[in-house]
Amino acid sequence: MPLTAVFGCHVQGLRYINHLLGACLYWVGACLVQGSNAGDWKQPLTAFAAGVSPVGMFFHHLYYTDSASTLVVLLSVLLANHSHHWLSALMGLFSLSIRQTNVVWVVFCLVWSLCRSLARVSHETPGCRVLMLPPYRFNEFGK
Repeated sequence: MPLTAVFGCHVQGLRYINHLLGACLYWVGACLVQGSNAGDWKQPLTAFAAGVSPVGMFFHHLYYTDSASTLVVLLSVLLANHSHHWLSALMGLFSLSIRQTNVVWVVFCLVWSLCRSLARVSHETPGCRVLMLPPYRFNEFGK
C-alpha cells in the first residue's frame, strides 16, 4: 500500500508524517533518559521537553527533514548505549542518507562507543591501564 493512500498526497498529509515522527521522538527520548538519576516524574517531562523544544516543534509542523533526522540520530545513540553497535551503525548510515551533516553525530556515536568499549575492556583485563571515563548520564548537564 503506497503512502499516498494512507496520508494522501497533499501538504497536510505530508505533515502528518512529521507528527508521527515527533511521537516516535518522544519515545526514543524517554528511553534515553530512562535509568538516569532523576526522579520518576522528571524522566517523562525531560523527554517531553526535548520533544517540544521550539526548534523541534517548528519543524514538526513543516514537511522537512529535521524530525526524521533527529529521530534516526537519537535512535542510533540509543542503540549504541545498549551495545547494539551494528544496528547503531546502520541507523547512522540511514541518518546520513537523510542529512549529510549528521556525520558529526555519527562520529560522536562511534567515539562514544569506542570509549565505553575501552573502559569495559580495562575493567575486565587486570593490569590494563586505559583512561577511565565515568558512564555518561544524559540529564546531568548542570550538576
